[in-house]
Amino acid sequence: MDRSSVRWSPAVAMVLLAAIPQQASAERVSMPNVKKTPTSLCVVSTMKFVRHTRKALRYQGDVYCRPFRDGDEWDVVDVESDRSRLYWRIPFAGAKPGEPDPYGKGDVFCTCRRR
Repeated sequence: MDRSSVRWSPAVAMVLLAAIPQQASAERVSMPNVKKTPTSLCVVSTMKFVRHTRKALRYQGDVYCRPFRDGDEWDVVDVESDRSRLYWRIPFAGAKPGEPDPYGKGDVFCTCRRR
């Protein structure tokens, strides 16, 4: 029998696909002790901006993902690792009540390659 003449039904294809073992995705592990930008845990120059939930950003995205100035670091939360990368969130509360706030409250999300 010629293979090109075999017709596969969707049901047969689903059964065959289900039998293929799925590669386990790397699980993220929480790192609750990390409270500041994880500079010492990242490979130099791999700290990258992922996305934000604020109305706008005051600075270019990557500025938030590395120390702001010499010695200044951002407060971070929800730091996680999947063995090869780190992920973290920088929360912003927004302006004080009654003050204009062009940027709004929200979060900036970052990642880097782990040392």
